[in-house]
Order: sequence, then C-alpha cells, then structure tokens
Amino acid sequence: MPHLLSVWPSVARRVHDAEKVLVLFDFDGTLAPIVERPELAAILPNTKNHLTGLSQRGKYISGVISGRRLGDVTGRVGVSGLIYAGNHGFEMSGPGVSFIHPAAEQVRETLMGALEGLRRALSGLPGVIIEDKGLTLSVHYRLTPENMVADVQRGFTDTLEPYLASGQLRTTTGKMVLEVRPNLDWGKGKAIAKLQEMFPE
Repeated sequence: MPHLLSVWPSVARRVHDAEKVLVLFDFDGTLAPIVERPELAAILPNTKNHLTGLSQRGKYISGVISGRRLGDVTGRVGVSGLIYAGNHGFEMSGPGVSFIHPAAEQVRETLMGALEGLRRALSGLPGVIIEDKGLTLSVHYRLTPENMVADVQRGFTDTLEPYLASGQLRTTTGKMVLEVRPNLDWGKGKAIAKLQEMFPE
C-alpha cells in the first residue's frame, strides 16, 4: 500500500469531489499519546478542538474507532456529533448509528470464563493489567519487568488454549498488549465497511 503523501494529489481530488467523506481516527497513539497505563490516556486539547471543528462541517462524517470499550473511548474524546466505534468495531454509536454485534454478545459468558482464568494465571506477575472491556479482554504488560514478559505470554497462552481449540475465542497482539476477542470474522476493517454502507457517498 502506498504512503498517503505519495498519492495525495489524487486523494485530495476525490475528497474535494465527494459529497460526503468518512473520516475515522484511532485513539491510542493517534488522538492520544501512548502511556504506561491505559486509564491515563488523554486526548490533547488542540486535537479535541480540531475534532470538534471537523464534526461541525457537514461534508465530513467523522469519528473514532478504537480497541477500547465504547463508553471508555466516548468519554475520553468527549466530542458530540462524532461516530464512536469501540471494541474494534463490535459496538458503535453516534448520529444515525446504533450497533452491537449480536454474535459477540452471545460469547460474553465464555469471555468471563477466560477472564477469571487469566486473573488466576497472571495474579503473581508484577505490572500486569487485565482489562475487561465487555465484549473483549486486554492484558497489558508494559509495566512488567522484561525478564518476566515470557511468563505473562506463557500464562496467557496456556489459559486461552482450550478456548482457542473450541473455536469460541481468538487472540491478537498489539503494542505490549495481548487481546482476547470473539472468534468472529469482524474487526475495524469490517466495522468501517459497515459505516460506509450506512453513509454512502
């Protein structure tokens, strides 16, 4: 995929000619700097002002899509009129949008079993933060001593093995984070495609 700036003239023409433009931003690392603990992340005031201005321009349908749970990312951005997509798009809300993936809700009980297993397996390891996001789970280990990271990864893998074998859940990795999601053909890309269907050009 080419870098945006290398094809900017053609992109700029398409944006100029389109009646509507869907603009979505990630939160962590894009709207807010990466921090050691997920609860410390905050959007910068100037960034918030730009988002507010963008939301008031009728041509642009703007929003935030994040791995964070919907209520968390909505509260941290705090700009009305935006579309918010949480849990990698499993849940979305905003003007003209109200969506929770029905199959993801059905896996909630299984996810809670995995959560309890992870709490037991990782309880003795320093710096581990296990985040229950309702429809997904995250295990953050940014604060874990480097010589114990392998123990975190081993405990995570061993705990999730039966859930992966049964096909109910799947795991992914990110920047110093391990994630557990429903084993569904869904993610940010599919969520964006659904929003494009809701707001055709």
